[in-house]
Amino acid sequence: MYKNITDLQNVAPAMEWPYPVNYGKENRYETDILIIGGGLAGAAAAIEAAGRGARVALVDKGPVNYSGSGGSGVDHWHEACGAPFCTVTPEEATQYFLNTPYWGGKFTMAHQRYMSAVESYDALLELEKMGCPIRDEAGEFEGAAFRDPETKLTVAYDYKQAGVIRLKGGALMKPLMKKECERLGVQFFEHISATSLLTKDGKTGKGATVIGATGVSLRTGEFYIWKAKAVLVATGIPQGLWVHSTEINGGGSKHWDSNCVGEGQAMMAKAGAELTLMESNNTGIAGGPFRWPAYGVGDWSNTWYPCPIVDANGKKIPYIKNGKEVTEWEDFFDKAWPSPMKSTGANDRGGMAQLPSNLPELIKQGVYELPFYADMTQMDPQERRALWGLMIGNEGRTNYPVYKQKETGEFFRIGCKNHPDPVKKPPVVD
Repeated sequence: MYKNITDLQNVAPAMEWPYPVNYGKENRYETDILIIGGGLAGAAAAIEAAGRGARVALVDKGPVNYSGSGGSGVDHWHEACGAPFCTVTPEEATQYFLNTPYWGGKFTMAHQRYMSAVESYDALLELEKMGCPIRDEAGEFEGAAFRDPETKLTVAYDYKQAGVIRLKGGALMKPLMKKECERLGVQFFEHISATSLLTKDGKTGKGATVIGATGVSLRTGEFYIWKAKAVLVATGIPQGLWVHSTEINGGGSKHWDSNCVGEGQAMMAKAGAELTLMESNNTGIAGGPFRWPAYGVGDWSNTWYPCPIVDANGKKIPYIKNGKEVTEWEDFFDKAWPSPMKSTGANDRGGMAQLPSNLPELIKQGVYELPFYADMTQMDPQERRALWGLMIGNEGRTNYPVYKQKETGEFFRIGCKNHPDPVKKPPVVD
């Protein structure tokens, strides 16, 4: 055990920086459209623009293959109101988000929500054209309540309103989008952090015209200058801006890419852009910069829903809906999410069943003992395979730390003291 950094340095071989350092080098490029940020939004914009014949340059701090909040995988596709089996209209979906404080309530970007609801299903079909598998073609889930027999698509959370599609192949989304960008001739500038927007004659504020941007290579230190007819900033939602305690910050698992630190917003503000809704900063989601660390053991209200949750002694924790414990399996999926019904609570997610609101107090009283686990042994076999293979197997926060770890041959503990013996490798689902 090393007591301090000096001990480690004494035994660790000296490592040289693997890239040439060229602080004085300057690179200049011209393009039609410059996109800063190569996550899902930036990559999608690049595909659209390049597909219409524009010269496109895409700048990203990381590798576009896996960068951004969706880079490591996505398990579900929301607001698919255009799907033939969905019973929720774009208007109802938008109103739901406006009514729900959990999603920002009055701070919700309603016009963006509406556009998403109108175009979401078509965008999914475009992703399929790029090679992403989205359907249960092999009939693995044939007859399941969550599978539409006509389209062979599988839905999540709410099986009647069917506004959320389980994204089979969601872990492949970014690599496939980059491949499509390459096919269309998009020019990539990876591992480069944009630093400022350039304006005509240096003018900022009202009437200013953005004509390009600057950036610095994170590997070589080289300086980049881009001249463009149009610049799109797609750097994502700033995270962790209001947390100044490292021990607190280290205890929160962030939903979004931790690289989203707000430099895009800073660049736009310095260029004179008017920014809105900065005060929301993910309002309602665990205090802004935090996300539940529960994905590793079972997030009862998202990817793992509605997997039974048990405490350290195997005692089942009830799901509550409309003030009553949910005992019938189908009740979990009736008006669950997204529900156009009026929502009022700060953490209300429509009609979705939730764990007891007084659970912290019950833990203090000794009714339940930490830690908690997801116990998939109590689930219907089809539901379990869909949860393990489709949801956990594609969601970035569970795909790598949970699914792939268990599928590499490591021992997998069922999850409570009632099952003390480790079981090797649960069933594999493609």
